Amino acid sequence: EISCVTGVQTCALPIWRNRLSHTQYKQMTGRAGRAGLDTKGESFLMIQNNQVRMVEDVVTAPVEHCISSLHKEGSSGLAALVLNCLFLGLVDTPQDARDILHLTLMNIQAKKLGVEPDKALECALDILFSNNLVTTKEESDLTQQKVELSTPIKPTRLGRAAIQGNINLQIAGRLFSDLSSARPRLAVDTCLHLLFLVTPYDLADSINYSTSVYHKVYFSLPESDLAVAHFVGITESVIVGLTTGRGFPKALKPVLSRFYLALALLDLWQAAPIHEVAHKFNLSRGEVQNLMNSAASFASSVLHFSQEIEEFWAYQELLEPFVKRLAQIGRASCRGRV
Repeated sequence: EISCVTGVQTCALPIWRNRLSHTQYKQMTGRAGRAGLDTKGESFLMIQNNQVRMVEDVVTAPVEHCISSLHKEGSSGLAALVLNCLFLGLVDTPQDARDILHLTLMNIQAKKLGVEPDKALECALDILFSNNLVTTKEESDLTQQKVELSTPIKPTRLGRAAIQGNINLQIAGRLFSDLSSARPRLAVDTCLHLLFLVTPYDLADSINYSTSVYHKVYFSLPESDLAVAHFVGITESVIVGLTTGRGFPKALKPVLSRFYLALALLDLWQAAPIHEVAHKFNLSRGEVQNLMNSAASFASSVLHFSQEIEEFWAYQELLEPFVKRLAQIGRASCRGRV
């Protein structure tokens, strides 16, 4: 590993597996010092003796070419651009979006990237309409109406909420569904339910939890926290099936991962030290630190998302102080005080 240490952070990267690029190195070292307070910063590289030549190559390498990524992941980046432009009033029709597209780096590099801009825009609009993020301005049945280049379109309230909360378009509908289903029976006698709702989806998709730890922690939960577990579908039989290898419904797989992280967040919320939480849940300290910071950031996004949905008024009231507390815990954990 190579460790890049600046005045504000330490980052360790396995450069043998995924070689650190010159641009990544500059981005990391560019954060040295405190913004608005320092006029310069210091950065140090801690390396193995056999990595000296490799590091010289990374530091002195020319700047990589800037390549557009709007077309990647099925044009989801382009879909986000179109939705933002609609939200800001910069475009009103697909033709306006097409005109904006012609000004992008992707359009300039289209031949090099092997991308057809008009088809990419078509895919982007399909993402927006199929996920109920945009609609036509005229009230009509979209299943019977073909959207032309001149058809006026606008963001739906879900689309506006996604923009306000800076929510990934692919999970906006999932977040709305989770918040809607939790609203009638939101548990306010424990913080666990809200912590579960603000646990980032992407972290839950990549976590590998210990089944034995899960079993031990689950059966030590108080009644109020068990009620939350039952509400999200994690019952005693599910945990037993998980630990004995009997299996569980596939639909519960992401819920189990997310709830496991929410339980770790609950310990952090209750001021447990990071090293204790890491040991208890069989996670690295870095994973726990990243969980805390990501949850604080996602909670803020969920708050702003909720502010665009009128029936989520309760979340607006509950999340505002909740977000501040999570941010405070995150800052304290960065200083090693948690």
